[in-house]
Amino acid sequence: MARKILALLVLLVLCFSAGLGFWYLSFSETTVLEQTTHVEEFGVSSNIRELAALLENIYDREDFRIDAANPNNLRVIVDNRLIFKFGQPVDLAQKYDALFSVLQDIKDDLPKIQYVDVSSYRTPAVR
Repeated sequence: MARKILALLVLLVLCFSAGLGFWYLSFSETTVLEQTTHVEEFGVSSNIRELAALLENIYDREDFRIDAANPNNLRVIVDNRLIFKFGQPVDLAQKYDALFSVLQDIKDDLPKIQYVDVSSYRTPAVR
Protein backbone atom coordinates (compact mmCIF):
# COMPACT_ATOMS: atom_id res chain seq x y z
CA MET A 1 0.00 0.00 0.00
CA ALA A 2 2.87 2.38 0.82
CA ARG A 3 4.43 1.68 -2.58
CA LYS A 4 1.21 2.61 -4.37
CA ILE A 5 0.94 5.89 -2.45
CA LEU A 6 4.61 6.65 -3.10
CA ALA A 7 4.21 5.84 -6.82
CA LEU A 8 1.11 8.03 -6.98
CA LEU A 9 2.96 10.92 -5.31
CA VAL A 10 5.92 10.55 -7.69
CA LEU A 11 3.54 10.53 -10.66
CA LEU A 12 1.73 13.59 -9.30
CA VAL A 13 5.01 15.47 -8.81
CA LEU A 14 6.18 14.55 -12.33
CA CYS A 15 2.93 15.72 -13.92
CA PHE A 16 2.99 18.96 -11.92
CA SER A 17 6.64 19.59 -12.88
CA ALA A 18 5.96 18.91 -16.54
CA GLY A 19 2.98 21.26 -16.51
CA LEU A 20 4.94 23.95 -14.71
CA GLY A 21 7.85 23.55 -17.13
CA PHE A 22 5.56 23.76 -20.14
CA TRP A 23 3.93 26.92 -18.75
CA TYR A 24 7.33 28.50 -18.09
CA LEU A 25 8.64 27.70 -21.57
CA SER A 26 5.54 29.03 -23.30
CA PHE A 27 5.68 32.22 -21.24
CA SER A 28 9.41 32.81 -21.80
CA GLU A 29 9.12 32.06 -25.56
CA THR A 30 6.44 34.74 -25.90
CA THR A 31 8.57 37.21 -23.99
CA VAL A 32 11.67 36.52 -26.12
CA LEU A 33 9.59 36.82 -29.30
CA GLU A 34 8.19 40.17 -28.15
CA GLN A 35 11.69 41.43 -27.29
CA THR A 36 13.07 40.30 -30.65
CA THR A 37 10.23 42.01 -32.51
CA HIS A 38 10.79 45.16 -30.49
CA VAL A 39 14.52 45.19 -31.32
CA GLU A 40 13.93 44.51 -35.02
CA GLU A 41 11.30 47.21 -35.34
CA PHE A 42 13.11 49.97 -33.49
CA GLY A 43 16.80 49.10 -33.34
CA VAL A 44 18.59 47.58 -36.27
CA SER A 45 16.07 48.31 -39.00
CA SER A 46 15.89 52.02 -38.15
CA ASN A 47 19.71 52.20 -38.33
CA ILE A 48 19.62 50.52 -41.71
CA ARG A 49 16.92 52.89 -42.96
CA GLU A 50 19.07 55.83 -41.85
CA LEU A 51 22.06 54.34 -43.66
CA ALA A 52 19.99 53.94 -46.83
CA ALA A 53 18.98 57.61 -46.60
CA LEU A 54 22.64 58.61 -46.23
CA LEU A 55 23.70 56.45 -49.18
CA GLU A 56 21.11 58.19 -51.33
CA ASN A 57 23.38 61.26 -51.07
CA ILE A 58 25.94 59.33 -53.14
CA TYR A 59 23.93 56.88 -55.27
CA ASP A 60 20.42 56.63 -56.62
CA ARG A 61 18.26 54.24 -54.60
CA GLU A 62 17.89 51.95 -57.62
CA ASP A 63 21.69 51.59 -57.91
CA PHE A 64 22.28 49.88 -54.58
CA ARG A 65 20.72 47.21 -52.41
CA ILE A 66 21.28 46.46 -48.76
CA ASP A 67 22.09 42.88 -47.79
CA ALA A 68 21.18 42.36 -44.11
CA ALA A 69 20.76 38.58 -44.28
CA ASN A 70 23.55 38.13 -41.74
CA PRO A 71 22.96 40.60 -38.89
CA ASN A 72 26.69 40.71 -38.09
CA ASN A 73 27.73 41.35 -41.67
CA LEU A 74 25.75 44.22 -43.15
CA ARG A 75 26.68 44.82 -46.78
CA VAL A 76 25.64 47.26 -49.48
CA ILE A 77 25.98 46.12 -53.07
CA VAL A 78 26.26 48.86 -55.68
CA ASP A 79 25.51 48.18 -59.34
CA ASN A 80 25.71 44.43 -58.64
CA ARG A 81 29.49 44.78 -58.52
CA LEU A 82 30.92 47.01 -55.80
CA ILE A 83 30.46 45.91 -52.17
CA PHE A 84 30.55 48.13 -49.10
CA LYS A 85 31.07 46.06 -45.95
CA PHE A 86 29.68 47.63 -42.79
CA GLY A 87 29.94 44.68 -40.40
CA GLN A 88 27.62 44.95 -37.42
CA PRO A 89 24.93 47.61 -37.89
CA VAL A 90 26.25 49.92 -35.17
CA ASP A 91 27.94 53.31 -35.53
CA LEU A 92 26.61 53.49 -39.08
CA ALA A 93 26.93 57.28 -39.25
CA GLN A 94 30.67 57.07 -38.52
CA LYS A 95 31.04 54.18 -40.95
CA TYR A 96 29.22 56.20 -43.62
CA ASP A 97 31.57 59.15 -43.03
CA ALA A 98 34.58 56.85 -43.40
CA LEU A 99 33.09 55.38 -46.59
CA PHE A 100 32.43 58.83 -48.00
CA SER A 101 36.02 59.97 -47.42
CA VAL A 102 37.41 56.73 -48.88
CA LEU A 103 35.22 57.08 -51.96
CA GLN A 104 36.52 60.61 -52.48
CA ASP A 105 40.10 59.32 -52.33
CA ILE A 106 39.55 56.40 -54.74
CA LYS A 107 37.04 57.90 -57.17
CA ASP A 108 39.43 57.58 -60.12
CA ASP A 109 40.18 53.91 -59.35
CA LEU A 110 36.58 52.95 -58.57
CA PRO A 111 36.12 50.60 -61.58
CA LYS A 112 39.01 48.46 -60.31
CA ILE A 113 37.79 48.27 -56.70
CA GLN A 114 36.00 45.09 -55.53
CA TYR A 115 34.97 46.19 -52.05
CA VAL A 116 35.38 48.83 -49.39
CA ASP A 117 35.35 47.53 -45.82
CA VAL A 118 34.34 50.13 -43.22
CA SER A 119 33.36 47.66 -40.52
CA SER A 120 36.17 49.25 -38.53
CA TYR A 121 35.54 52.86 -39.50
CA ARG A 122 38.83 54.09 -38.04
CA THR A 123 40.82 51.86 -40.38
CA PRO A 124 38.82 51.24 -43.59
CA ALA A 125 40.14 48.73 -46.09
CA VAL A 126 39.94 48.80 -49.89
CA ARG A 127 40.53 45.95 -52.29
